[in-house]
Amino acid sequence: MNAGPYKSQLDAYNAELATYTTPVTAHNDWVVDQAKRGTAHDDAAAALTVRVTAQDARVADFNRRQADFVARRKQHDDNQCKYPANSPSACDYYEAERVRLDQERNSLVSEISEINQTAAVCNAEKAKRDAQRDDFIREQARIEADKVTLDSMQSKVAQDKAAYHQLIAPLLTI
Repeated sequence: MNAGPYKSQLDAYNAELATYTTPVTAHNDWVVDQAKRGTAHDDAAAALTVRVTAQDARVADFNRRQADFVARRKQHDDNQCKYPANSPSACDYYEAERVRLDQERNSLVSEISEINQTAAVCNAEKAKRDAQRDDFIREQARIEADKVTLDSMQSKVAQDKAAYHQLIAPLLTI
């Protein structure tokens, strides 16, 4: 019996198998890379969550201290000192308190500026993480579509393999 047609059938099967194997390897690499990138993203998002939580606590503390400052400043301003013409030093305590309140206000202004800068950094990082998440979702959809294609290819290769084995089965029985 001439093995020529069977050899060409085997070559065709092996060529088809190679066209399937290469995309499967690439697909598996994408899946692994996606998982690594996802882990890195999740780690960075968790670290950002810790920073945002600390920032929220800092803002809450700042808001409490600012409200206290505003109340003390209002009380100070509402109760201005009026000294007699002969005793200008009678209001020294009031003036000293005004200086302390001005210093505290300047400190609060500086602190809120720093808080706002940190918030801007956190917001920018959150936007970056959100964009990455959206990229992951698109990439996952592409990987899933690729898997459907590969599953279809695998089914065709399996059918061709079965047909080839059926074709050579008579040759194997002696």
